[in-house]
Order: sequence, then C-alpha cells, then structure tokens
Amino acid sequence: MNILVIGSSNTDMTALVPSIPGPGETVVGSGYRVTLGGKGANQAVACARQGARVTFITALGNDSLAQDHLASFKKEGIDTSFIARKPVHTGVALIFVDQNGENSIGVAAGANDMLSPSDIDAADGCFREGDILLLQLEIPSETVLYAARKAKERKMKVILNPAPVRNIPRELFSCTDIITPNRHELAALGIAPEKLFEMGTEYLITTLGAEGVKLVSSGESYIVPAYKVRPVDTVGAGDCFNGAFAASLAMGYDIRASLERAVAAAAIAVTKEGAQAAMPTARETELFIQNNSI
Repeated sequence: MNILVIGSSNTDMTALVPSIPGPGETVVGSGYRVTLGGKGANQAVACARQGARVTFITALGNDSLAQDHLASFKKEGIDTSFIARKPVHTGVALIFVDQNGENSIGVAAGANDMLSPSDIDAADGCFREGDILLLQLEIPSETVLYAARKAKERKMKVILNPAPVRNIPRELFSCTDIITPNRHELAALGIAPEKLFEMGTEYLITTLGAEGVKLVSSGESYIVPAYKVRPVDTVGAGDCFNGAFAASLAMGYDIRASLERAVAAAAIAVTKEGAQAAMPTARETELFIQNNSI
C-alpha cells in the first residue's frame, strides 16, 4: 500500500526565545536555525522514515529554497515526480520556540497558495484503489476538496489532518475516512462527532498532547496514552503523529497498533529540535516502544 501526501512545503526560520513575544513586544533570543518544514512536507518525511512508499504533491517557488526541499525529499526516498513549480517564493514559516518547547508560528504561504486542481490532475495515476491519501489545510481548500473527491472515487483511504483549522466545505467530511484534529481544531470545526459519522467519516482521532490521543467511532471510544518525555521542541509533533499513523496503516498495522506507534513516534520527535529533522525512523520507534512504558 502506497501513501500519497498532498500539502505544503515551507522553509522554517526559527528563533529560540525565553518566552513567546506578545503584541508589540521584542524578546531577545538565544539561537536561530533554518530548517525544512510545512505540514505536508513534514508528514511526507514522517511517512517515509517509517518505511512507507510515499509520493508527495506540493508547490515550490522559483528560488534557491526550492532546491533545498527537492534535495531533501529525494534523500528521504520520496517520489517527487509531481511537485509543481510556481513563479513566486517558496513558502516560509517564522517560528518562535520558548524555553519550555512551546511555539508560535506565522506563515507566508507563497507557492503553497498556488497548488491547484490542475496540479492534482497532473498526478492522476497516483490515485490508486486501496492506497492512502493524507491531507492537511495549508494549501487552498478547493485543492484539498478536489483531491479528496478524486481519492474517494478511486476507493482510497482518506486521512484529513484539519490544520491549520479554517472554514472548509462540509462536503470534505463526506470524502474523509479518518479525521485527526487536536482538541482546539476540533472545537473550531464546530461539528459534533455524530454528525461526522453521519456524513461518512469512520474515525475521529483527537490528539491531546501530553494526554495522548482519543479515538471515537460510531461503535467504540478509547484513549491511547502518551509517553512521559521532556519536550525540547514541539514543532512538527502533530505532523510526526499523522505521518507515522498513516505509514503504520499502510504497512498493515490495525488502527489501534497504528495509533500506538504514532504516539511513540511523536514522543521521540518532541525530544529533538526541528520538524523534519526530528522525525524518527521505524527502527527508532520500535526500540523506543520496547524500552519505554506508557
């Protein structure tokens, strides 16, 4: 089973600060780094590092930042055949990370805002029955919905990570098999779980940070607790969870085992700096599970 990830690519410019600046406030930091990110790219890398076969559809600009992304994707073994190039800058994220590992992020979308349904049609052969489509919301809503419709028609399993949360067409829920908001995103979506299930969503999986994740379906509900770790940087933790979860499903794990592996992968990721750089391999994840208890 293959995974098709469609989403954003950003270059993350991160300042390490004692506290997140408020409006009009200047905070003097202790460090700075430039890394590769974007929710789509992060999730594609997380999938690939867990051993899944991944094709990534994104839009990159006409700048040197785009070359850095392409080189990284190829190094991770990700199929880049259908990455679109646009006559604007590659997406950029400006990030503050405080001494507790919490973060605040502002994004200049650039090429991400130009990823269109025609770019999805260019990769029509990637939509194959039985495969997984993993989506987020850092690209235009019309493109997300177009891809989800096509995947549903081809009988793919569609996983939607509704982040960053925004107003989205209700039809998208009817094209989604699994939705994975955090608790704030779930509240902002303003839709009851029962309504989601009526519209066709099979599983609602809510990430709860240090409390783990909660799965709800029309027939069951349970929590997979989180591991106790000391966070260094929480940027990309949700992306790591989603990528590892999708990869585990693609490799044949059942949904509970996939959640357990994803929780472990995210626990590892928050103990490292950066987004893509922090994504663990399948071997790292397996060793962590063996050597740690929830």
